[in-house]
Amino acid sequence: MIPFISNAAVTEVNSSGNLNDKAGASKSKLPVQIFRLTDNVSGNLTMTNNSAHKKIFLDTNGNNITNSTGSPITNNSSTALEIIGSGNVQSTLKTFSASQSSNDHTGTTTISNSDSSTVVVDDGHTFSQDNQAVTFSSFGSNRPIVPSGTTLVISSSNVTEGTTLSTAQTEAVLGTTSSHKIANVVASINSDTYNTAPGSQLSGIDALSIGSTFTNSSGNFKVFNGWCFVGASGFSLFNFAQTLDGDGNVQSTSNASFGAGSGGSGLAAGVSSSSLASVTTTSSVTVISTGRRIRFTNNLAIAVAITGDDNPFGSVSVSSGATQTANRDSTDGSFAIVGTISGSDGSSQPYALVPVNDGTGSIVTTKHTGTLSASAL
Repeated sequence: MIPFISNAAVTEVNSSGNLNDKAGASKSKLPVQIFRLTDNVSGNLTMTNNSAHKKIFLDTNGNNITNSTGSPITNNSSTALEIIGSGNVQSTLKTFSASQSSNDHTGTTTISNSDSSTVVVDDGHTFSQDNQAVTFSSFGSNRPIVPSGTTLVISSSNVTEGTTLSTAQTEAVLGTTSSHKIANVVASINSDTYNTAPGSQLSGIDALSIGSTFTNSSGNFKVFNGWCFVGASGFSLFNFAQTLDGDGNVQSTSNASFGAGSGGSGLAAGVSSSSLASVTTTSSVTVISTGRRIRFTNNLAIAVAITGDDNPFGSVSVSSGATQTANRDSTDGSFAIVGTISGSDGSSQPYALVPVNDGTGSIVTTKHTGTLSASAL
């Protein structure tokens, strides 16, 4: 009980809100403020600063103050708020959530109500994928160049982006004369771009007006309107808008060979690769791909249990100050996690994700006999 004090304002409280407003303009001017609960309060009680106040009491009077979404008390007064009585004053906020819905997400997410715990998504994870198709769109020294962002595994060695393949590496990726690994080629013939698979006819090309095939007098090659097999020398792409001799033989051609072609592995010697847009392999290449590394760091003072609908970590408990890491074999950076705390401190005060008082002022609880919540921050 609070003894009679002159110049004191007594205000009964049965709901959440601003205590100054509940006292009213006249009573708020008195130096001693006494607020007495007449019922349980759900939510927050706020005290704003008033230079006239010298003493402020909050008598729980056997009633409880609980807030499921934040702190039960916000004292912004320069005068300490003294809590007395046997009622409990607690926050019951025990869970936080964090999510990123975009699959393209990377970066740091700082989680509210978690003491600035974080979820970091980056590209710090790589993984091996077998039987992949690779498209080469750049060529050097008449051979394919490993595409940007790609690492190939050739003969148990990693070959990184920007590397021009050697003869042996080209044959390993594109195949040999007897066993090619080319799925598709896009090339420019007579200033037009065509897309085809090996051995198939390039539609719309008949520069010699002789139909789909032609064999010269030596019988060394056949022209398939752009594609040809040159004896045992592999694949060649022909630009054959040239003249025929009197016997109908092709006088000259230009080509770009793939695999173990007439120019060796890669493009034929002396042929500009500028006419070649891309070569796509069959699904026969092992690729080192960049995935996603997802890390949760617990900045709380106690352990937190992680669950969630899109939870890359699984159901785990993460200790205070620890980091839980999950790796994804994809570029999906989305997540949706829920963190839950439990337990009590050494004084049997149940943990909450916020302090009892989140204001700029202080509280005094030396004469309070109820149970306060304990901050997990």
